[in-house]
Amino acid sequence: MKNHFGIFMKIPVVLLAFSIALPGAAESGDEAKSSVVEVVAVHEHESNRHLFRISDDEPPSGWTRFRFTNASPVDHFMLIWRYPEEGIAAAREADQPLLEHWYDSVAMSFEGFVDYLDGKYTLEEFTDKLVNALESNAPWFLDPGAVPTGGPGFTAPGRTSTTTVFLEAGDYIVECYVRDENGVFHTEAGMLDHLKVSDDESGAAKPEAGSRVTISSEGGIVVEAPPVAGSNTIEIHYRNQIVHPHFLGHNVQLVRLQDKADGEALEAIAKWMDWRNPEGLVNRAPA
Repeated sequence: MKNHFGIFMKIPVVLLAFSIALPGAAESGDEAKSSVVEVVAVHEHESNRHLFRISDDEPPSGWTRFRFTNASPVDHFMLIWRYPEEGIAAAREADQPLLEHWYDSVAMSFEGFVDYLDGKYTLEEFTDKLVNALESNAPWFLDPGAVPTGGPGFTAPGRTSTTTVFLEAGDYIVECYVRDENGVFHTEAGMLDHLKVSDDESGAAKPEAGSRVTISSEGGIVVEAPPVAGSNTIEIHYRNQIVHPHFLGHNVQLVRLQDKADGEALEAIAKWMDWRNPEGLVNRAPA
């Protein structure tokens, strides 16, 4: 495959924290210390649309806690992208709202993926078409690059996860690109939204973490002070970021395993989490 990955996007070091509830946990009691945005993932059966219901799409800047509840029958997550000034200028020039411009120029650049799934293109051919489409439709997405800034990770149906990120004032796009049984990204099925973070500062304190995870391309994932049963707040440090062949950088997901020595289960979940695979990110993670 041609090496497009160096030009695809620039990903800075990102700091975030997420709170997890292990068996026997109670809700943590520090709600007053953070700005909380409630997000509910829903599925409209009649229209087959997947949607975010967001309690506040104009949150204040600063530490922001996203409490993500999956009220649908399939897996979801919410990736938060910082909209670069160049992209905002392009939307203004096209006389489009930011959300509409992102959908037309970025999301629709991926529309050839279904043809790749149908065998009309090889992965290399699809990648070439994708990069060419982005270079034509949204060059600002590649350079200087839309910036991924964290967000709630994969959350199973009926579950709630909490992630806290530091948001500067500006415009953001949130999306879920899990795919349905027909190979269509949830982004195209309605899970694409716009957040405008205000200049007002929340004054929320940085979360107090009881555990820390450091991730790097050289050292892998290093866990300091492993979490214990109950409520845990884990601080994530990205020592460096590189763009991988799936076009994104490092991220941390939490998956509960029945058998930690089950190598086949780990291999299956790793394969599922790569959206380029035909069965990758389709509705539900492997059992």
